[in-house]
Amino acid sequence: MIAIVCAAAAAAACGTQRQATASHPAASAASTATSQARTPVSLTAFSDGTTVRLFRGQPVSVVLRGTALSWHLPAATGTAVRRTSASGGYPGHQPARATFLATWPGRAVLSSFDDIACLHARPSCAVAQRSWRVVVFVTGPHS
Repeated sequence: MIAIVCAAAAAAACGTQRQATASHPAASAASTATSQARTPVSLTAFSDGTTVRLFRGQPVSVVLRGTALSWHLPAATGTAVRRTSASGGYPGHQPARATFLATWPGRAVLSSFDDIACLHARPSCAVAQRSWRVVVFVTGPHS
């Protein structure tokens, strides 16, 4: 008889736990979204052709390293992100680095291309250039 009462109490407590957990995901999702908005996204040359989804206020760092060719500083089109810093890149031999901040809901394209001095000489060399492109979608209202 005592075992039946304990089993019933455990089942009731288990149901209460499920209800508390069932009502808790909204708070959990909100804190997850807030922490995701603060988590920087890192992009490299291997990110070419990808699509990234960000929250407003979320930073994106781009580091493009070349071997023989150097990358130009990454640029952004659209109003969804703005570049906050940039360094290196062509015509130097340091990696092209840029940081962007997701500022407004919408779409932006981050892009760059690699380069080498002999392409600008006369006669120019016959080196194939590569382009780099990442589409960014920013959602709000996090900031």
